[in-house]
Amino acid sequence: MKEFIINGNKFKTEKAFHKYAESLFTYGLNWETGRNLDAFADILSGGFGQHDYDEKFKETWINLKF
Repeated sequence: MKEFIINGNKFKTEKAFHKYAESLFTYGLNWETGRNLDAFADILSGGFGQHDYDEKFKETWINLKF
């Protein structure tokens, strides 16, 4: 099972989070994903290069700040 670690120290803004998530969960796209939570949900569903659609994976958040 693939594991992805989201490190809160890697971003400080919502815009930066979406860019970071795109770099973590996608690969080889020649376009940018949306910068909103709907787009993030789509990325988590898979099929964007790092994991297949509906493939199970482990997601761990570290250094999460609110």
